[in-house]
Amino acid sequence: MTQIIEAPTKSDVERIAYQLIHAEQVVEQATGRALTGGIADLALLQATLDANFIEPEATYSLQALGIAFGKVFIENTEFYDWWNALSKLKADGLAPEAAICVIDRQSGGSEALAKHGLPLRALFTIDEIERA
Repeated sequence: MTQIIEAPTKSDVERIAYQLIHAEQVVEQATGRALTGGIADLALLQATLDANFIEPEATYSLQALGIAFGKVFIENTEFYDWWNALSKLKADGLAPEAAICVIDRQSGGSEALAKHGLPLRALFTIDEIERA
């Protein structure tokens, strides 16, 4: 049976954006420092967990930290081969329908994904943010 990975809805993308905001707030409350999107965020995420600032039952907060961790991975792993990963997913019988992001920087990513058959679904474009 072929598994299908459905494209995220606008609601899904919004939920991820809110979780990133929540993770930033939790980390700042726990450590007094802000997430920057760099590798140093890993230490802040770990310090937040080590401080026992979040109760084990606080699923939403823990998931939010996981989303923040994923963001660090995506933005800082230059040797990760996303296109090879896409081929592996397809070889395993999975069918990704879209890529998602919070902000489309409109710097060619959408076109690169389209060449691989994946539309980009963004919550916002950089133009929308600059106009706000």
